[in-house]
Amino acid sequence: MLAWGIIAGLLAGVVFIALTMWLTASMGNPALTPLRVIATIVEGPPPPEATIWVGVVVHFVLSALFGLVFAAAVAMLRDRSAGRSWAAAVLWGGLIYGGLLYLVNFQLLARLVPQFAAFLGVNQPFEVTVHLLFGALLAAFLVVGPEARRRSPDGSRPGA
Repeated sequence: MLAWGIIAGLLAGVVFIALTMWLTASMGNPALTPLRVIATIVEGPPPPEATIWVGVVVHFVLSALFGLVFAAAVAMLRDRSAGRSWAAAVLWGGLIYGGLLYLVNFQLLARLVPQFAAFLGVNQPFEVTVHLLFGALLAAFLVVGPEARRRSPDGSRPGA
């Protein structure tokens, strides 16, 4: 399940960054601006001078890492619950996880760590929404992914 968590994080991360780039472009700004903002985590401000490829790498490393962490939590949940309540718990957990990622990155770190300061200048309601979507997609990928289909939470094979 942990390997699928990395894949799920990357897939959810693709949707996340695509929507963020779409919003940025629809507001008349360069579509690659979000990648420059993400690059400041490693390179520091200001965003116009940040390297796009650094932003791509940082974004996908973090997406994979966030997917791995969530998958580990789901694996622990799976061992303690069964049936449909498990899937519902994972989906709610994904929404909560996405919300927590937003709060930590955009409200806590952005105010305390200079490298995250550029995160304060973005569309906050959109960021809340896209982080919730990231968590929901991450959870959905884990619930319907290959590992989840192989074994249900009670240990039986689905459909058996």
